[in-house]
Amino acid sequence: MIEKECLAICLAFEKWDSLLYGKSDITVQTDHQPLESIFKKPLNKAPRRLQAMRMRLQRWSFEVKYKKGAQQVIADTLSRAPLPQLSKANLSREQIFRVELEAMALDNSGISKVTQENLQEQTAMDPALQKLSLLIMTGWPTSKTGVDPLVRPYYTFKDELSVADGIMYKGQQAVIPSSMRPAMLEKIHRTHFGVGSCIQRAKVSLFWPGITTDTKNKCMSCPLCAQYASQAPKEPMLSHDIPDSPWSVVSQDILMWEGKWHLVTTWHYSDWVEIDVLPNTLTATVVQLTKAHFARFGIPERLITDNGPQYISTEYKQFASEYGIEHVTSSLYWPQGNGKAEAAVKIVKRMYQKNKGYPFSNPGLQKHPSTGPGTLASSKAHIPTHEGHTSNDTWASQA
Repeated sequence: MIEKECLAICLAFEKWDSLLYGKSDITVQTDHQPLESIFKKPLNKAPRRLQAMRMRLQRWSFEVKYKKGAQQVIADTLSRAPLPQLSKANLSREQIFRVELEAMALDNSGISKVTQENLQEQTAMDPALQKLSLLIMTGWPTSKTGVDPLVRPYYTFKDELSVADGIMYKGQQAVIPSSMRPAMLEKIHRTHFGVGSCIQRAKVSLFWPGITTDTKNKCMSCPLCAQYASQAPKEPMLSHDIPDSPWSVVSQDILMWEGKWHLVTTWHYSDWVEIDVLPNTLTATVVQLTKAHFARFGIPERLITDNGPQYISTEYKQFASEYGIEHVTSSLYWPQGNGKAEAAVKIVKRMYQKNKGYPFSNPGLQKHPSTGPGTLASSKAHIPTHEGHTSNDTWASQA
């Protein structure tokens, strides 16, 4: 029925082309409500038979509006009062509906002939598709609640459904009966090209409600795909900006070595590292040692730490606020966010490992000259001589 209604619009525009061509304020009133929504959708979303008709209508600019048949006074009157004699119009332009359908033969090049025959046979045996075919031919209820639960999943795109040669179509895609879906999934996944490729391949010519989810589950449960799946690439790290002056950006972290806690402080300008042995991990102790560094080298603009209990405490926040420091913490469960301090911790651990204890026990390291924290020379580590204090004349080379 919907094809007949659309064909009537085509013939009307072609007959009155000299009056309608070039106008932009044309309104077509139809008593077939699905046509209104079909003409609002993209061309590829329309049923396959209507696509050819819509392409014929592309030379005109018009809008389709639904109007009840009882209110279509003129059209209803003319349809009930045919002319007593045949029209003398050029009958070669008047096209019979059956000829129109034959001229719009469906292209099933994406489906083999054997599969088409199997589709026709299984569609005739599928109770859900038989009810769906009846609704397509006779019309849908106005409300979704009035639709049989078996065909309710098709209600959303009811205007895109059509029947041809015993096969149901949604636009360009053949609707697959439930009995054939496992076999179709095997054919879709035969190439093992991954989820995205299989979904794209399936949507070219096949359809059933939930086809995307079924295809994804099929690919995810394939042991061969899981064995040779490529790992997802890591997101590139976003480094902190290199500061323009010494001691302007500082990072801190706490490490455990041989049963003792150490406070590691490094700044981004020259990679200078300060190490303090902590008698305890209280916030007050960390703040006291940090203040000592600031007294020697100056107050930084930014201090970067992780989310350790010392750094998220009220006392530490108050300390940063009093000194006018921008305190930045890394993301939770993402230590790479405090990468500068983490790198300094690795350097200190390697230095401890190589020297079998504290580095200041190595005379060669004690005599290594210092270039100072304010220069862009090679990194140094300032080594503690006793808990909570550092010595200005004991230095260690870069690990």
